[in-house]
Amino acid sequence: ALKWYDRGTKFFKVLGPSKERADNLYNTAMIYRDQGLYLDALKTFEESLNIDNELRNFIRKAESLNNIGLIYLDEGNYPVALKRFEEANQLAEKSEDRQSNAKYLNNIGLAFLYQGKYTEAWKKNNQALKIYEDLEDNVGIADSYYKLGLTYLEQKSYAEALKNHQDALNTLIKTGFEKLPISKILRNNIKMIKAKVKISPK
Repeated sequence: ALKWYDRGTKFFKVLGPSKERADNLYNTAMIYRDQGLYLDALKTFEESLNIDNELRNFIRKAESLNNIGLIYLDEGNYPVALKRFEEANQLAEKSEDRQSNAKYLNNIGLAFLYQGKYTEAWKKNNQALKIYEDLEDNVGIADSYYKLGLTYLEQKSYAEALKNHQDALNTLIKTGFEKLPISKILRNNIKMIKAKVKISPK
């Protein structure tokens, strides 16, 4: 697939900034990211978001910023990841794109979590949860509970971690989404947390 996107990118480069060129660059960047070619992905996302900025396509510019943030998160560069997530979130707020707003808030929470800033992480994940509840987005609700659970887990607050993980799993089961990959992670974490609770001193 990549060779076709590469050809398209060269073709659209001749034509100058256009939605088609931005589409092509974005899709190419996603392929690079999925293949673990992070430097190529970062460069291509930057090209895509610059064109989207010219075209005032701020919703996808935010998506590119979010994807850049995820790459930096994977690489352990949490401050830069946080900055990119916050930039994406600002654009989502301006565009009144509440779905993306909640997604980016959860990612901001993750960046805080990985830096050991648990209060900030909890606040962002809780904000995301409230938005997802307003939107009645059950997968988003479950994801927010899961991330809240991780925040408690990192602080060794096992009772709260267990409750949030179970709330996440129950939400998915009740709404028919129990086959999503996150369900397996939740079940594994629940087993691990229960084991930790058993061996913890009274």
